[in-house]
Amino acid sequence: MEISVKEKIESFGQKDRLCKFSRFGTNVGRYTNFFSKRNLKGYILDFGCGPGYSIYVGRKFGLRIVGLDIDISKDRKDYYELIKNINNVLDVRNDIMIYDGYGRLPFGDGLFDYIIAKASIAEDFTIPLTSRQLLEERLLDRVKELIRISKNGASWYIRPRGHRNKIREIFKTVSSENSKSIKLEVWLPKR
Repeated sequence: MEISVKEKIESFGQKDRLCKFSRFGTNVGRYTNFFSKRNLKGYILDFGCGPGYSIYVGRKFGLRIVGLDIDISKDRKDYYELIKNINNVLDVRNDIMIYDGYGRLPFGDGLFDYIIAKASIAEDFTIPLTSRQLLEERLLDRVKELIRISKNGASWYIRPRGHRNKIREIFKTVSSENSKSIKLEVWLPKR
């Protein structure tokens, strides 16, 4: 008897303290709900895609979606191994790009119609929580880069953890300096 994708992924959680990432039903349910409520057409980037649930579900909706995640293979080996295992089971490994978290994102200007970013815009494992200025500088750089790779008229769906007002403030500042019109929506999925 073949083991289902759901069973394989949930088995990782039974052995791992990072089991929230292996809650297949919860994660797939969130993205199914998200995509079913929006009529998305065009190119989608999941910035900070982690295990790739958005890509897995997005494919089922026929969407053109890619993921980008920060390389944490050296700093967070346990998390990295779990994510890699889930990527492989979901068969999304080839749709995810890894970058170092600094500087220019590996995409051309004006490529994406939609950007989905959960906590990833503000999350940075390399910055001590006490260094607010450094975190804000990194946040500013990321927002500028995301604007660069967004099409004029793009929509962003963000789900920030604890930095919602700061992200909105930076977004307003950067978008007023830029000629692109981008819609920002804070996405708070039901738990």
